[in-house]
Amino acid sequence: MIVSLWEIQTKELLNLIEMEIREVEESLSLLKQEKWAIEESLRIYAKRMGAERTKATQPLTQEDIEGKSNREILHLIAERCNGMLIGKDAVKLMKNANLFANPDNANSIVYNILNGYPAEFVKISKGVYRLNGGNKIPTPPKHKTKQVGLLRQTIRELKEKHPEMTKKEALDFLISHGFNFGGKRPGPAVHMAWISMGYHKTPPMQSPNPLSSAVEQLSLEPHSTKGGLPF
Repeated sequence: MIVSLWEIQTKELLNLIEMEIREVEESLSLLKQEKWAIEESLRIYAKRMGAERTKATQPLTQEDIEGKSNREILHLIAERCNGMLIGKDAVKLMKNANLFANPDNANSIVYNILNGYPAEFVKISKGVYRLNGGNKIPTPPKHKTKQVGLLRQTIRELKEKHPEMTKKEALDFLISHGFNFGGKRPGPAVHMAWISMGYHKTPPMQSPNPLSSAVEQLSLEPHSTKGGLPF
């Protein structure tokens, strides 16, 4: 039996097609497995988030709100949900706890706080925020004299804790940690405070990498807001 060249080539082509079909079927099987794994992850995530949200929307008690500002209460609500905060849930909780003299102003009050402290409440989507667990510097009062005093106090305590810190490093630290300069330009404000405290007369101490070492240490140390500093 004589087999033509065309027949040989056609059979080879069919074999190649069959191999490709098997590869596609294997890929399809893998994709189905991945799809199932993703769906299962989403199911578990939705179940966990549902439980967390239920916990986060538990009514505020008198003990929860006594002696706390609205900002501190928003911290508490976020902490109940592992740092996540849904704006409309927070508004509802705080209205139910009678925290507003005029409930009609609840939305504007809550969202003004959430959007006014981006170093603390990081917006991740519309109406959803994440509580920043890093260092936070309190917003200074609007009064200019007090504001300048807090800036000087903050710089003084930074220098006492890290004598090697330069003016630029202090400026970078304050900006990266959300210090509110009250509408002033950060560079000139820090420069004037630096000069007024006489630090420009002190030669900077040498260190292998002063900015990273100072900032990393500040970020790792326990901190409190006492005295106007985040540590």
